[in-house]
Amino acid sequence: MKALRLPLVSVLGGLLLLAGSCKKTDELAANAIITGYDPRMCACCGGLMITFTGKPQPFAGEFKLIDNSAGLGISSTEKFPLYVQVDYITLANTCGGQHIKITSLKR
Repeated sequence: MKALRLPLVSVLGGLLLLAGSCKKTDELAANAIITGYDPRMCACCGGLMITFTGKPQPFAGEFKLIDNSAGLGISSTEKFPLYVQVDYITLANTCGGQHIKITSLKR
């Protein structure tokens, strides 16, 4: 019985490691409008504002802030609004879910 215990523990441990390495992502795909930079000065402000409601005016409805805007190739001299298709992940632990991370952007 002892001889079977060690291989069984090894196999179960390996399966647990494999199961733990599988990562479920809550990535979403959507048409969106980047309305510009957020000029507010607060702990949860700043960066590019994006909306999924179809309203191209900044602050004219619900919007999110893009956490990784520096890597998207959008400069402050862009003519906003920008109509884009994005894949993104909501960052629930950042300012109550008001921030997202863009994983793919198409203009």
